[in-house]
Amino acid sequence: MDLRQTILAATDRQRVKVHVPEWGVDVWLQSMSVGDRDAWENEWLAKGQQGGVKNWRSKFLAKCLLDEAGNRVFNDSQIEELASRSGDVVCRLFEQARKVNALTAEEIDDMAKN
Repeated sequence: MDLRQTILAATDRQRVKVHVPEWGVDVWLQSMSVGDRDAWENEWLAKGQQGGVKNWRSKFLAKCLLDEAGNRVFNDSQIEELASRSGDVVCRLFEQARKVNALTAEEIDDMAKN
C-alpha cells in the first residue's frame, strides 16, 4: 500500500457515543471531514457580515450527528427539523460536537469578529 492509500485507509475521525435522555436514544458524534468543516466555516464567514448564519448550531451538529451504523441522522435539507428540537438539548450536543471537532470557543469568537 502506498502512502496515499495508507492515509485514506486510516481511521482518523473521532466518534463518541452520547446518551440523550430527553430523546430516549443514544447518538454518535463524529469529527467532521475537513470538507464539511470548511463548508461550515465558509458559510459562517460569508454570512457573518450580514447578521449571522441561521441555525448555525444545528448546521454544525447535523454534520456530526450519526446513528449507530455511522449514517448522518439529519441531512442538509433537514436542518430545520433539528432546529425545532429543544435548545437545551441541541446546545448541549453542539458543545460536545464542538469538543469532538477541536473547535474552541476562541475560534468561534474569532469567526464572529470577521
